[in-house]
Amino acid sequence: MGRRKVEIAYITNNSNRRLTFRRRKNGIMKMIKELSILCGIEACAIISDENHHEAEVWPSPTEVVNVLSRFKNLSEHEQGKRMLDLESYLKQRIEKTQDQYHKLKMENKKKEMAGYIEKYMCTKEFNFGDAHLTNPNDFTDFINEQLKEVKQKLDSMDFQAQEDSIDFDDIDFDPNEFYLATP
Repeated sequence: MGRRKVEIAYITNNSNRRLTFRRRKNGIMKMIKELSILCGIEACAIISDENHHEAEVWPSPTEVVNVLSRFKNLSEHEQGKRMLDLESYLKQRIEKTQDQYHKLKMENKKKEMAGYIEKYMCTKEFNFGDAHLTNPNDFTDFINEQLKEVKQKLDSMDFQAQEDSIDFDDIDFDPNEFYLATP
């Protein structure tokens, strides 16, 4: 049976909130324990609850202190190396999304130009007014890229054909000794 998507929002019902807290806390503790065992790393967890005065720690208070002291002894640069605050995380996500957007935009532009070329080759008509190109030179650049790719493919095919060809001058054979069998 599949799970339904849970809306991430504050749970107003006290008993449901406590139940959810307990279940998720146990799940987090279990995941940290498994991560520590599977990857052979030192990990710790400190979870504080509004209903309890003492925070719950894993694996033990002394080991938590050891892990935290090792972390504090690192240089500030090393401490922050892989940590992100919300602002830097969002900046990274925005940059990544913008890069994906630009790549998709270029792919769509290339597909559109390829469609115009195909239409021109079939009908010998070209209406530049239909094109959604911001710069007419984009079309020229696209054609030049395509020609460059075709030239590279032809050159690689020529090179392969040269490697595969047999130089009959280097082979000693008498054509009179060979007969062709016909079915």
